[in-house]
Amino acid sequence: APAAESQPANTALATPPLLTLDAAVLRQMLELGGLEFTMELYQEFEQEAGQLLRDAAPQVAAGDYTELLPMLHQLKGTAATLGGTALATQARHLEHRLKDGKPEGTPDGFRLLEHYFVAFVAEYPLAVAAAAKLLPA
Repeated sequence: APAAESQPANTALATPPLLTLDAAVLRQMLELGGLEFTMELYQEFEQEAGQLLRDAAPQVAAGDYTELLPMLHQLKGTAATLGGTALATQARHLEHRLKDGKPEGTPDGFRLLEHYFVAFVAEYPLAVAAAAKLLPA
């Protein structure tokens, strides 16, 4: 019999994992602001969210989750606005768990949040360029 696959603890993971980047949101942003504006928004988000995650990493490593809620709230809202579905969902999941006084799994959940951020950063440049080519001239 095949070995059962190990599933991440439900405390760490917002299941099921979602799309990295919502194409409908991306298309709407391109239609409203154009290619240059959209790329600037994503680049600014990459810088700001990256800094938030870098600042939070030592707190998570130390088991100090008290200051994570504002960061998670900000990350959740901005990622959702920009169509970063998986990132926003995982930030919301961690935020709700911490608000509910359930910090178990936070380090694993934070690593997953970082993973979704890396995936978002890897995906958005090509996705924006591809979506822009589909817009009417």
